[in-house]
This record gives sequence, C-alpha cells and structure tokens, in this order.
Amino acid sequence: MTTVAIGLVVASAFAHAGWNFIAKRGPAGPAYTWVLVVSEAIAIAPLGIILIVADHVHFSWTFVWVIVLAGALQAVYFMVLRAGYARGDLSLVYPISRGTGALLATIAGIVLIGERPGLISLAGAAVIVVAVLVLTNPQRGPKSLQRAAILLALAAGLAIAVYSWWDRRAVVDLAIPIVFYSWAAAVTEAVWLTPAMLMDRQRLRSALRHWPSATIAGVMRFAAYAFILLAYSWQGAPLSLVAPLRETGILVAVWLGGSMLGEEDRKRRLIASVGIVAGGLLLVAG
Repeated sequence: MTTVAIGLVVASAFAHAGWNFIAKRGPAGPAYTWVLVVSEAIAIAPLGIILIVADHVHFSWTFVWVIVLAGALQAVYFMVLRAGYARGDLSLVYPISRGTGALLATIAGIVLIGERPGLISLAGAAVIVVAVLVLTNPQRGPKSLQRAAILLALAAGLAIAVYSWWDRRAVVDLAIPIVFYSWAAAVTEAVWLTPAMLMDRQRLRSALRHWPSATIAGVMRFAAYAFILLAYSWQGAPLSLVAPLRETGILVAVWLGGSMLGEEDRKRRLIASVGIVAGGLLLVAG
C-alpha cells in the first residue's frame, strides 16, 4: 500500500468514529436513522450531480443493480448498528463491530478474491479474535442488554465484511466512479430505509429537529465511505489490508465514549481496543 492509500484509510477511520459518536447521541429509532441518511444524500447531491456530468457516467443495468444492492447492504448495517447503540455503549458496540468486520473482511479477501496474507497477518487475525472475546465478556450493566448489544455488534461486523467486499468489487472490478457511487449508494439507502421510517412516524418530528447534527454526521459518513473507496482504487489496495487499517478509529471511538459520554469499564475496553488495532496493524504488516 502507498502512503496516499494509508493516509486515506486513516482519515476515513477518524471520520467514521466521529459520525458514529453523533449517531450514538441521536434519538433512538429508524426515524433518526432515515433523517441522517437523507441529510447526507441531500448535502452531497450537488457534488453527485456534477460528477454525473463531468465523468460522463453512462448508466447500465449493471450499474443500477450494483448501486441498489449497495444501498440495501448499507441500510441493513446502519439499522443493526443503531439498534446496538440503543442497547449498549459506543465503546462496546463500535470496537466489536469494527473488529469483527476487519476479521471477516480478511477472510473474505482470502476466500473470495484469492488474496494471500502471510503468517504475521494471520497472527493479527488471532489477536483480533482474542481482543473481541475480551470485549464480549460484559462486566457491568444489565446482562440481557449487554448480550443483545454484543450480538447486534457482531451482526454489524458481518454486514461490514459483506459491504466491504461488494464496494471493492464495484469500484475496482466494475470501475464505477467512486464519489458518484458513494452518493448514489446513500440515495438508494435512504429509499430502502423509508418503510422503516414510515413505521416510526411518531418520532419523525422529533428526529427532524436533529437535522443539523444529522447533516454533519452524514457528511462525515460520506467522507469516510469515499476515502475508503478511493483507497481501494489507489493501485488496487487489497481488501485484506484496507479493512483492518481503518480500525485505528476504534481508539478514537473508545476515547469519545469514555470521556464525552461517561461510559464505564473504560480500562478493559481500551486495552481490548488496543488489541484490535494492534491485530489490524499486524494484518497490514503481514
């Protein structure tokens, strides 16, 4: 991986941790999730439209169904993640979901794309597994809520691995313009989330009052997504290395959860999160 690709991935990690912090603080329910995604799609719309013209994007049925499915995968991921945040701490759900996603993305890179990480990378994967197991042993709080948050975080990690593989295929194998793809995926994600929002209309008015912070989170979310896609396309940065490196954002999220949200059990979570990041770095080194 080049220095530029590494810089893009690290910038994505910080932006990703930031929008998750805002999303965690937002009101519960699908209505706010929909408001955030729609705010993102609207804020980025001028750039998306300009790129359609400037890049001479020629639509095909392949483009359409790839983008529609990308939006569906993002919608599933976001709904599961937000459900996890409704039941557990940012410093618990975020590291588990990101660590699991990195591990499964590495496995996907090996099995589906034919990438071959070395022994150091495999050692990094083992470190991630141990660190996630440490995090999944709740010490405080209602056990039922903690277990539900952990299961949802693991499900979000699976969704991360699936959409990471799909996104890399779209921008590398199919050569769909990156920024346009990111915006179009946000638009289709908003469409997919509309039925859930309609079922949560009682909280829609309250959610709309949070549109300024939702817009900030949406723009950060878009930036995090676009930076990663740029990294994938930069000399074909491999999925099995990009996905783990972006997990440096875990430390930022754990710090935000402990210092800004007053979440407990900070020492153990920080140690486990350092383990996840260290495992990710070993994956890159190998």
